[in-house]
Amino acid sequence: MKKYSLFTVLFSLLLSCNGQEKELIKPEEMYTTEKINIEKFDKNQRIIDTIKDGTIIEQNKSTYINTGKTEYTESITPPPPAMFCIYKIYYSNGNLKTKYTKMSIVGAYVPFGLVYHYDEKGKLIQKIDNDKIYNDVRVTPEILFDILDKEGIYIKKERLGGVLSINYHYDKSPENWSLFLPFKKGDTPFWEVTRNYYLHDGNQPFAKVYKIDALTGKVIPVYKYMLDRAGAPFELIPLQEVKKTSRVYKTYEGKDYTREEWEAFEQKQFEAYARKHNISIVKNDKKDTQGFTSRFLLDE
Repeated sequence: MKKYSLFTVLFSLLLSCNGQEKELIKPEEMYTTEKINIEKFDKNQRIIDTIKDGTIIEQNKSTYINTGKTEYTESITPPPPAMFCIYKIYYSNGNLKTKYTKMSIVGAYVPFGLVYHYDEKGKLIQKIDNDKIYNDVRVTPEILFDILDKEGIYIKKERLGGVLSINYHYDKSPENWSLFLPFKKGDTPFWEVTRNYYLHDGNQPFAKVYKIDALTGKVIPVYKYMLDRAGAPFELIPLQEVKKTSRVYKTYEGKDYTREEWEAFEQKQFEAYARKHNISIVKNDKKDTQGFTSRFLLDE
C-alpha cells in the first residue's frame, strides 16, 4: 500500500505542469468523466436554467467558421452577493476540456483560482493555481470587491453587469495589459479598476479609473473620462484637475453638491429606479433638447 501511494505521488508530480512551476496533482484530478449532454443542443444553441437557490446555469454551443470545430460552454453563476462563476469548456465529443473560476460581471480578465485543462479522453494535461499570484499581497480578488463595495464604487449585492472593468498589474503582467495605468519597473502590484456611470439628467455619461494598491488597499482616483453615446471614451481628465475646479453644481433638498457629487448621487437614484421598474441601465430611450439620450430625469 505504501509503494502504491509513493508511486501515485511521483506520477502526479511528473504529470503536473504550470509553465514555470510544477503543480501537485491529486490522484482524483488526473482524470475526469465529466461530460455535457450535447443532444440538448439539437434544438437550441443556448440553454439557461435557474435552480431554487437562484444559481443560473447557462450552456452555449459555438462552431468556429475558420476551423469548423464545435465547442460547448457552461457557466454556473451563484446568486448575489457572490462575484465569481465556474466556467467550463467542452470538446465536440462532450468531454470536459477546461474548467476555471472567473468574474462573470466584469470586463477584462482577472486570474483567479484553479484552472484545469484536459485532453479529449479526459486526462489532465495541465493544472494552474492562479491564487499563487496573490501570495505576497493583501488585496486578493475577493478583498478587492469588499473594498469597492465599502468605497461605493461597486455595490456587491446589486451585481450590475456592463459597468466594471478590472486588471491586475504586477511584475509578470502581460505587455499591453492596461489602457490607462501601465505597470512600470519598481511599481508595487496594483489593481486598475474602471467604473462606467450612465447619467440621466442631460449630462454625458462618464467613467472613472481607480488605482488600488494591492499591498495596502489604498484607493486612488486617477482619471475621469467622458463617454460618447456608444460608450467610447474621449476627453481624458486627470482627477486632480477635477478637484481644483470643484464648486457647487446643484442644490437639492437643502444640500449643496459639486458636479462630481451630483453625478454620483443621480446615478444611484437612477439605478434604484431602474431596478424597481426593470429598466436596462446601459441603453437610453429618452432624449433631451441637446441630443443626449436619457431615460430618467430626477425631479428637482
